[in-house]
Amino acid sequence: MLKRILVTAIAATAITVPQASAAEAETCTIESGSFDWGVKQSWRKYIKGRIAQGTWETAGPVAENGEPNAKDFTFGFDVDPATSTVTVDENGNVTASKIRAKDSSVTFTGHHGALYSKMINPFVQTDGDKAQLGSEYEAYFVEGKAMHEYKPADRTEENKRTGEGAFGHGKAQWKKEGDTLTLDASDVTYVPQPGTDEDGAVEGVDFLFMGMYGPNYNPEVDGAQVTLKVSCEKKEPETPETTEPKGPEATEDPKEPETTIPEAPKPTEPENPKGPETPTPPAPEKPKEPKNPTETETPKPDKDKDGQGDKDTGSSAISKFKNFWNYFLGAVAIGGMFGILWQAVVKSGALDNIRSFFQR
Repeated sequence: MLKRILVTAIAATAITVPQASAAEAETCTIESGSFDWGVKQSWRKYIKGRIAQGTWETAGPVAENGEPNAKDFTFGFDVDPATSTVTVDENGNVTASKIRAKDSSVTFTGHHGALYSKMINPFVQTDGDKAQLGSEYEAYFVEGKAMHEYKPADRTEENKRTGEGAFGHGKAQWKKEGDTLTLDASDVTYVPQPGTDEDGAVEGVDFLFMGMYGPNYNPEVDGAQVTLKVSCEKKEPETPETTEPKGPEATEDPKEPETTIPEAPKPTEPENPKGPETPTPPAPEKPKEPKNPTETETPKPDKDKDGQGDKDTGSSAISKFKNFWNYFLGAVAIGGMFGILWQAVVKSGALDNIRSFFQR
């Protein structure tokens, strides 16, 4: 009984579980921006130097800021809001981004037209405090040839290499002032692609520089600066949810055994005695002719008339046995019911509670 009361009380109680509500987070949309990057000073010096005697040409919205061979020279690209993303946490800190320039390119040529490398739509991507810089590319590569050995005739579809990749790896530092986000990517070094080595093998974006740069030769890459105009909206914190846990399932009470009530024996109705029959004298028969002495009939014995008395005695004994058996089964069923109830009281702990009460 106590167990059922406790189960019912627990199941009927609604428990409010407070959910951890996140602080107000910001969703920022890039409206416009600038991306300034000089790519690599040593590469610019090589193109403009006396060996390559080359130049570069820009296409699309690209500005040139400063002296071509100076350390602070940059190509000024416009940020493409449609292909750029920035993720800001609830504290207004940028956690990840990928900033891509609008459709534009810088084509480097040298060695009287034999060298041709095209950098397309440069990008910078950040993850936490790490930055990677790279671009799409279009270049030509002939296995076994040194850079100064290339000829204009080597620019064939068979030798063309295209793709996209990051080659500069450095540090990222974001700042937010009002609706302006600024990125400073610094301490950038050149990291060759897997498969590129000093024996002349070139892979991926390393085709842009003919595989000449690596940790052992001019690994410095220019830093980059990004300025974004953004519009940020704060998300409303989530309302704590109220959860109603399911109560423990109630234990079914043991079913009471059905007690068979013995049926009372039906009284045997006595048969009404038949009235005495008046003997009717037989009609006088004609005298029969005497039979021969050999035809004398053997008298047949009469049937036993006492069989009906034995039958009545057996029925009375069976009826008494049935009554005794029904009472016996009823007593056994009642005893079993009390045994089940006793086990239920012991398991529920009610007996221990009663003992504790009297021991106080």
